[in-house]
Amino acid sequence: MRKLAIPLWIPVAALALLLLFVGWKRRAQTRVPESQAQTHSSAVESPPVTSHAPAPAQESPAAAAPAPLLVAPAVDPSAAPRKPVVLVHGRIHDESGASLPNAWVRWTDARGREASVNQKGGEYVAGGLEPGRWTASVLVGSGAQSAETLELAPQPAVLEHDILVETQRSVPVFLKTHTGEELYTALRAADVDLLVLMRISLVATRENPPALLRASGLNQMPGNACGGFTPRQGRRDDALPEDCCGTFEFRAPAPLWIHLVLGNVPIASAHLEEIPDRIEISVDPQALTRACGSVRLRAVDAQNHAVLPDAGAMLGTLQMGGRFLKREGDALVMHGLAPGAYSLEIMAASRCGETREFVLRAAEDLDLGDVSLSAVRPFALHFTDRDEKPLAIEFNLERLVPGDPRATMARFAYRTYRSQPDGTADLQSVSPGRWVVRIDRQMAGNGPGMEEPTVCARPTVIDTSDPAASEAKIVLEPVGELVLLPRSASVRGLRFYLDTLEGLPARSGHLYDGSPLRIGIAPGPYRFSIEDEDGIELLRRSIEIGPKAVEVEVAR
Repeated sequence: MRKLAIPLWIPVAALALLLLFVGWKRRAQTRVPESQAQTHSSAVESPPVTSHAPAPAQESPAAAAPAPLLVAPAVDPSAAPRKPVVLVHGRIHDESGASLPNAWVRWTDARGREASVNQKGGEYVAGGLEPGRWTASVLVGSGAQSAETLELAPQPAVLEHDILVETQRSVPVFLKTHTGEELYTALRAADVDLLVLMRISLVATRENPPALLRASGLNQMPGNACGGFTPRQGRRDDALPEDCCGTFEFRAPAPLWIHLVLGNVPIASAHLEEIPDRIEISVDPQALTRACGSVRLRAVDAQNHAVLPDAGAMLGTLQMGGRFLKREGDALVMHGLAPGAYSLEIMAASRCGETREFVLRAAEDLDLGDVSLSAVRPFALHFTDRDEKPLAIEFNLERLVPGDPRATMARFAYRTYRSQPDGTADLQSVSPGRWVVRIDRQMAGNGPGMEEPTVCARPTVIDTSDPAASEAKIVLEPVGELVLLPRSASVRGLRFYLDTLEGLPARSGHLYDGSPLRIGIAPGPYRFSIEDEDGIELLRRSIEIGPKAVEVEVAR
């Protein structure tokens, strides 16, 4: 058998081809990092490469060592440039230039977000403020407060700004006649009912005559507080003290006008170019008496219109205590009333009470005519939970004012009703009309360690004028929770309202600081609104209170 002979050059050629392939493979692998380095270096601005020839070898061993490869991080061309920020620093001082070490300042932007502020010894530093509108609010331990708004520009990046705080001052005010006599003495000599004149008050305005003096807004001028006349010896039987001295707290700088107001009518004014240590206002006693008026009415039986000789009427206002009208023949009369808004509750034995509201203008003799009183008839309320279990609770009744659902008015002879253990409340003395049943107190387990859910009811309207209706049922449900989350302390002083969809007031209150406020309320749909100190609505939205807490963010 013939052997197959393999020429020697064949294995030699195969080995050479193998070595050539391995060398080519290693050369290709060493070129990958170099290409990556070229790719990274091309992303960074560098001088163009002028030659691909390798650099000549150097004799120094240190120079011959390969240099470390520095790779620049990749830059995202779509990334937006960083916004400029401003650092604001300065002093907090009063009108005299003295620093206020107990003052606290907050910087908030238009969205209510607070900046980081460091302060010590009456100086502050606020950093990271983006250009735009910022409000600096200052609160001093003495009760003085100040706020100002600045428009920050991108430059300068460091801004020095001192904050002036107008400190609160209490200034005594003396009321004199044109002859220099104490007003108290002159009114007493004229036999003026000083208790009726309790509605004297002070108010400051920027203009004269004041553009608006409402009975509800006498004490609400922005930046000021109204000073009342209080007897120095603490007596409450006189509206004015014997030296006729009261105090007014100034929180706004002069110039301004200070007015002596009777009800809602200005009687005398004084112009202040600066805040003095003592204010004296000249008052004409006849101006007071000329501004006063009177009111009269007759209480009659609703069936035969006969005069009810046992009827009486009590008058009241927000600024004056209750006064009974005096009887003059068949009429009930009160003289010497200051102009303003009043409420009257008329009542008689074995008759339902009736409430009337009226506005008395200056020097007006107002005759309300005949007021009909119906005989007492039974009307009962029944309070239960969802499972028909009777509940003993406390509740209030407020008359519903026609045309304005939010303007409910509590009976002047204010009382709190309570249902019996069987859940029944007998309302024998309630006059015919539309009333709001309001439950202000939470029941069934209110307090530490409560095991049962607290129950409550939404404001409910009952109509006691329908002769066919003699009872109403009110079902209480487990209370829900509304959580108000102030974005910053700048919401201090804002007022919130919770109204039913029918417009009945369910809950209201103020925000006192920047901490969350939890409100327990009956479940259901509500309208939530926020108003500032001047009554301007800042927010209105609909919310649904349910088993889970509802959170609402609040910002100025």
